[in-house]
Amino acid sequence: MYETQFNIYVGQTSYQLNERINQHRSDSKLHPEKCSLARHFYENDCDFEKHIEISILERYVDGSVQHR
Repeated sequence: MYETQFNIYVGQTSYQLNERINQHRSDSKLHPEKCSLARHFYENDCDFEKHIEISILERYVDGSVQHR
């Protein structure tokens, strides 16, 4: 996971996407020190409902990569 100068966040998770986003949302309010995305939203008073756009770049299904 990393942030760039363009505020692009790239991550990988074994959780379902909605679970991971909900975890980030909660962390940004309660535990911003847990990751760079939560810290960014906390420090910049961002709103997950207004300031986030999600794109899935690739998925792993049965051990094989599916590119988007």
